Amino acid sequence: MSPTPFTQLVANRIVDAKKKAEDAIQDRDKARAQLNLANERLREANTEAEKTLAKAEIDSAMEELASAIERVDSDEYYLSWLLETDRTSPSTTIVQYAMFGILAALVLGFLMYGIINNSLLTKLSDIATARGLITFLITVITVTIALILSLSTIVSDSPDRAQRFLNGKDLLFALIGILGTIVGFYFGQSLNESGVLAIAPAFISNENSKAGDTIDVVTVVSGGKAPYAYSLSFTPSDVIKDIQTRKSSGNGVISARIIAPKIETKTSIFFTITITDDNGKNAVYDSRHDGKRLVLSP
Repeated sequence: MSPTPFTQLVANRIVDAKKKAEDAIQDRDKARAQLNLANERLREANTEAEKTLAKAEIDSAMEELASAIERVDSDEYYLSWLLETDRTSPSTTIVQYAMFGILAALVLGFLMYGIINNSLLTKLSDIATARGLITFLITVITVTIALILSLSTIVSDSPDRAQRFLNGKDLLFALIGILGTIVGFYFGQSLNESGVLAIAPAFISNENSKAGDTIDVVTVVSGGKAPYAYSLSFTPSDVIKDIQTRKSSGNGVISARIIAPKIETKTSIFFTITITDDNGKNAVYDSRHDGKRLVLSP
């Protein structure tokens, strides 16, 4: 009966593991010989310089010996695990691979079915559908990796399972970050698209002005439904004339130009911007909330 691919793979790994274990044992024996030689040189040293050099060789030899012993223990443990695996049935491993293969085949089949029938490609032109598909795929991948990591820590007895778990954990954290960003962005954007108006803090081009100076007040509106209408009122109201309702561009940028009037004394002017979207919803920005003001001088 010819060996199965799994048993052949295990057999090849056993051969490699035996070679590595033999090499590690040779390195350990060489390190012990170097340590014995360094100790002999220390006993025969007559001068302080010779003793110092011998002690340095001993320290180096001890480090090499400790490293060699660690490699021997690791390689022998790995070899014993492979020998144990070779004596057991590979059915558990086959079942695991089959489960993951079936899951991958289902996802791939779903995508191919949609592409062949042209339904998926047509629906992907819709932004909501494309967002849902991207979120679905990343969610499936993230949950699958999380399940693999959880099961591997329970059912796997591989000697390098700790390192494999660390590598998988790094990938899982990256996918969780991507998933969180996508979900947060889509949900946040959907809230804005549902009619929540927001006005950014206003920018004043010339906060300290004199009579005749040009002042630009600029802000940006998000959310709601464009186009937007706006009005601008000032406090005190008898210095600068209010700007009545005007239509803005559809990109949400609100810009109003003011000519500083002539006044007798230095005056601080606060202002209020009122926004109305195409659905009739309102939002108000008051410059007193963040300390923005126009300072007019004679």
